Amino acid sequence: MASWLEGALGFAVPVPELPGATLLGARRCALGGQPAAHLLYRVGERALTVLVPGAGSPASAAVERVSRAGASCTAGPLGERVCAVPLGRPALAVSELEPPALLALFDAPRG
Repeated sequence: MASWLEGALGFAVPVPELPGATLLGARRCALGGQPAAHLLYRVGERALTVLVPGAGSPASAAVERVSRAGASCTAGPLGERVCAVPLGRPALAVSELEPPALLALFDAPRG
């Protein structure tokens, strides 16, 4: 999937194996009008979206500013959690999972 995303977007995208999560698929999307990757996972009965903007894009810079002090979360407009997460590059995770559970997925060792 990582190679398909790289070909479709023109930049490498980390596709992590998250403990307790099943990767359902990926697609191209746009953040701030710039290409980004949209990874969709299932964690139990809940969906988890991971958005990875292209390096140097305004969205990437915004996520990087928010995450300088480490991973952080805020409430989205529909009650979901939006978290800046560590993937080796700026990324956002969006889910109804509580922040500690959501962030724990990205703190655990990955394959």
